[in-house]
Amino acid sequence: MLEREITRRTFLRLSAIATTGAVMAACAPAAQEAAPAEVEAAPAAATGPEAPMLAEMVEAGALPPLDQRLPENPLVWDAKDVQILEPEEGRYGGTLKLGHVKDIDMLAQINYARLLSDRSEFVAHFAEGWEFSDDSTSITFYLRKGARWSDGAPYTTADIVWWWDNIVKSEYADSPWSMYNLDPAGDEMIAVDDYTLQINFGKSKPLFLLETQGFSGGENTPIDSCAPHYMEQFHPAFNPIDGKDPKEQFQEMVDALRLPRYLEDPERPVLWPWRIVDYKEGQLVRLERNPYYWVVDRDGRQLPYTDYCENFLLGDADGETERLKFLAGETHYIRRVTSGTDIVLFKENEEKSQIDTLLYVRETNLGIGFNTAHVDPNWAEVLDEPDFRRALSIAVDRSLILETVYGGFGQVGQGINESGKYDLEIDGKWIDYDPDKASEMLDAIGLDNRDDEGYRTFADGSKMTLIAYFVSGWPAGSDDTFEIITEYWNEVGVRSLPKSVQHPVRAERIKNRDFEVYILGWWGGTWLWDLIIGTGAHGFAPSNASWWRNRDKPEGERPGVEPTGALRELFELEDICFTTTDEAERSDALRRHKLLLADQLFGMGFVQNSPKPIGVSKKLRGVWGRYGTDDIVVINPDEGDTWFHQFWIDEG
Repeated sequence: MLEREITRRTFLRLSAIATTGAVMAACAPAAQEAAPAEVEAAPAAATGPEAPMLAEMVEAGALPPLDQRLPENPLVWDAKDVQILEPEEGRYGGTLKLGHVKDIDMLAQINYARLLSDRSEFVAHFAEGWEFSDDSTSITFYLRKGARWSDGAPYTTADIVWWWDNIVKSEYADSPWSMYNLDPAGDEMIAVDDYTLQINFGKSKPLFLLETQGFSGGENTPIDSCAPHYMEQFHPAFNPIDGKDPKEQFQEMVDALRLPRYLEDPERPVLWPWRIVDYKEGQLVRLERNPYYWVVDRDGRQLPYTDYCENFLLGDADGETERLKFLAGETHYIRRVTSGTDIVLFKENEEKSQIDTLLYVRETNLGIGFNTAHVDPNWAEVLDEPDFRRALSIAVDRSLILETVYGGFGQVGQGINESGKYDLEIDGKWIDYDPDKASEMLDAIGLDNRDDEGYRTFADGSKMTLIAYFVSGWPAGSDDTFEIITEYWNEVGVRSLPKSVQHPVRAERIKNRDFEVYILGWWGGTWLWDLIIGTGAHGFAPSNASWWRNRDKPEGERPGVEPTGALRELFELEDICFTTTDEAERSDALRRHKLLLADQLFGMGFVQNSPKPIGVSKKLRGVWGRYGTDDIVVINPDEGDTWFHQFWIDEG
């Protein structure tokens, strides 16, 4: 039996954390002063409506005056956002230093409307207003007149319509680029005039604004990085390359729009607070302020505050390196790779490293999905059996994951509900550790034959090996979690192996239906977006979702696998959630969906409501949650509420 062992990696991490404060403080002599880090020039004081570096360019005639660079009605970072602002006045200058490549997404949170961090309402963002039709079959956005790309070119409705016509619906695309849950066949975009955009839906979409929020409030969308005047040089319809397959040329262009490829092109116009100026693959990307950024602070001063932003391009698997850089003062901020075990580490190093530790209730959890549409008929039969999935759930002692991966912070559960919530009927279903019952259930469904090594076989006697695919470090704790759960599954006779793969390999496996179990980095959380990519059938049953989206097409044009039984019922309930304008009907459908998922376990979680630490340098100001009365400040924003444009550097 597994004696509640932990991996050597986890043991070393926990040992280091335990001894950092207790042993070192008790036994070591007074710590010596660390060698002083190289100090940048202190940022200039706030003395005008724009950064001094831009004012100098205006004076030299190299840049138009500020009133010609801002839209007529710029977005004011106003009282709606006071809840996440510190009381000091921001200062211009300095360099914001980040570690994780995906922190770049936080620079690119551009959307027509923005959901407040408390989820109470939408407020204006890149669009200054919008209105739905009475039946929610269309929405009209009113863009900011005079808004510009980072190269100074005007941004109009023609830009987004170009993306719709020439990227999403391109004849050169193998399949439409899915975004915002839009349907290229049934929806249409119309540029009413330069600053009025109308989107007509093929069916009612009362939740469209929520669907546009993306993983974190709108990270890297075509709104902010697909300028037609720049993109046409790469598009086969406008500039075909002699002798090159236009489909291949098109795909190369589309690939370059995605992270991390879009970081490689300093010439690409963007709407972000900063624009790329230098890129060294695998080492560093450097950005400088966008002189045409369309946001000002409450005093009318153009954001961002910092002149530059640098990112070390570290990945999900580079968590230890990113922690070391942060604690050494080489970066100002760390969030992506942290977990509960970092809370003690950060707290014990606050004085030495001059950092603050902020916590928020983790918006999403780590989950797994089962492939009931497996290309292998033996696996398809086994994985489609609910009692197989239930048995694997109760075969895992979640308390071990809670203690070793999350440092004891949080609670065991399926993690199906939104953050901060726990429903015993849903999150407490099939979680009690009972390996004996799990073995009995596996025997009862016909998996009672064993091979020479003592592992269960398929009904036909052939070898059965479950591969659990995950992406190292995505999210934080995935490596140890997958090692633990596969060890427990081995204990009940299901030969299981954790396998770390990169995102493209994971995606290819999913596309080909050639996997047994795979990681879901987004499980639970904001209910609607979660239905699209997490606990919703569109997230854990992608091949069935492909069929469902195309179910009205002729039989030969429906990709994927038709969902049946309980899985089909989940899709039907999700359709109600997405389309009804009746809040009571939506609430009822959502609860029925959660109850059904908790019983059937097409996917499952392990720990929920675990606080996630954010490490912040004391030099970094303008950070939400800094001011609190507790030793550890607890905040509860979405990860997307990391608004780097409001951060500023205080060198003291």
